[in-house]
Amino acid sequence: MKTIVMDSANKYLVVALYEDQKCLASLQEEGNRKQSEYAIVYLQKLLQENYLKMSDFDEMVITIGPGSYTGVRVALTIAKTLNATMNIKVKTVSSLKAMAGMKKAISILDARSHKLFLGIYNEGKVIVDDCLINIDEFENYQKQYSDYEIVGDTHLVGIPEKEVDLANHIYTLSTLEKEIENVDGLVPRYIKEVEAKKNMSIREMKVDDLKRIVELEKDLFLSPWNEEDFIHELKENPMAGYYILEKENQIIGYIGLWFLGDQCQITTIATDRHFQGQGYASQLMEYALEKSEELHYQNVNLEVRVSNVKAIALYQKFGFKNVAVRKRYYSNGEDAYLMIKELEG
Repeated sequence: MKTIVMDSANKYLVVALYEDQKCLASLQEEGNRKQSEYAIVYLQKLLQENYLKMSDFDEMVITIGPGSYTGVRVALTIAKTLNATMNIKVKTVSSLKAMAGMKKAISILDARSHKLFLGIYNEGKVIVDDCLINIDEFENYQKQYSDYEIVGDTHLVGIPEKEVDLANHIYTLSTLEKEIENVDGLVPRYIKEVEAKKNMSIREMKVDDLKRIVELEKDLFLSPWNEEDFIHELKENPMAGYYILEKENQIIGYIGLWFLGDQCQITTIATDRHFQGQGYASQLMEYALEKSEELHYQNVNLEVRVSNVKAIALYQKFGFKNVAVRKRYYSNGEDAYLMIKELEG
């Protein structure tokens, strides 16, 4: 059984030839712009060096994503062409699983915009399905699966990267996969849904929400707002916009904005402590930034206690920079950092 292996979904271009579990030739090269230009070139090169031709092969194994929109389609298009013209069988392997191989591992790949593709595996078996998460959610998975090795784009979570033999991983994993019956109907695996967004919605805050909001205020803040403060914002402040995040019809977070001239100020942001660390604060922040950009504001600013390390890390993740210190800003005398994010356009 002769097998072509190809991975073009992420930062490495991988092309390899196998025969009966023996690797005849393999190439793994970093540079995600090379996939579309060199995939066929490198495949033909390896074939020529081994005195083989496409028609000699029985199957092709490719990674199917998640990954680059263009990159995933490169190997897929080649596989479809060989299946249609030469009846070469096709198998697919998750790009995340390819990074893990047969290890007990948490596999992560860069999904851009402060997000990660994540999958968890043990000896080729799926423990946690491939999903899209915010980077600040990763720590929860790391704690839950503390005895699992972390592989992939590990620099994104502060861990030095180790290059792995992707061709060997993909080929080995393919022995656990079934042949694709409808190759023509095969599509890349694009994961668009952030786990935190499932059964989640963001809407404008209403007076009827305030009983729950005040409960959260008292639980979360040293100097909580009362119901009258929020009523004033909702009914009497034309510059204010307050929004709540609901999950399965339960209010678990909220954010307040003031729209002032050419800038937007975040007055408050909060998440129920039972739902913290799961990406909901990031969802609220993304919502605020998107709304500010839509309204063409030049920057977004906020104040944060100098001791609130966790909140500061969240803001820095979204590009906020510390520009000043407001002395004794809070009622207990604590200083505040003034943080600003400049918006494009």
